[in-house]
Amino acid sequence: MSRVFQIENITTHEFDYNFLMGQLKGYADPWGKISELLKQNKIIRVKKGLYILGPSSKSSTSLMTLANMIFGPSYVSREFALSHYGLIPERVHILTSVTPKRHKVFDTPVGVFDYAHLPMNAYNIGYQRVELDPSRAYLIASPEKALADLVSRLKPFENIHTFRDYLSHDLRIDTSSLRDFSLARIQSIASRFRLDNVRYLFSLVGELK
Repeated sequence: MSRVFQIENITTHEFDYNFLMGQLKGYADPWGKISELLKQNKIIRVKKGLYILGPSSKSSTSLMTLANMIFGPSYVSREFALSHYGLIPERVHILTSVTPKRHKVFDTPVGVFDYAHLPMNAYNIGYQRVELDPSRAYLIASPEKALADLVSRLKPFENIHTFRDYLSHDLRIDTSSLRDFSLARIQSIASRFRLDNVRYLFSLVGELK
């Protein structure tokens, strides 16, 4: 006899196909039940094999956790991370990440997720794991790495003055806030990129200290 699916049995808001099939264990037609749940908006398919609970749930989606799950390996960085840390004033609507894989963009029912390519040597430094609860976490760049990831994708600036103008006028970063950056951390990051733009960031933070 088929049992009744209970949304309360879902213990995390973001889940994959295997987790969902485990919740539907015992149903004679789990695929049919998944279709029913999708039609009822009790669950939402973000992409093939990845789901979140529907709006009727009291749980809330962690977009940064979801970003790690949609495409990996990856971690949240660039504009979205800088906005998260309060370094740029505008709210960022595209969730930006970096990955050692090729560039990808996913337009999903819950937003756009953009993954910029970084060579593994530059990718594999300057990020941390943040736990939301015992079953959920996400990876995000440090403030220093998020800014380095962003400027590394731009055309080389003429000098440190044009670089500083870009931070102040285009990104609207209060450059005095960069005093809180770790100079040692930026130096390590710059050694991985070997790009003038990231060296300018190191020099600018050094001037502000």
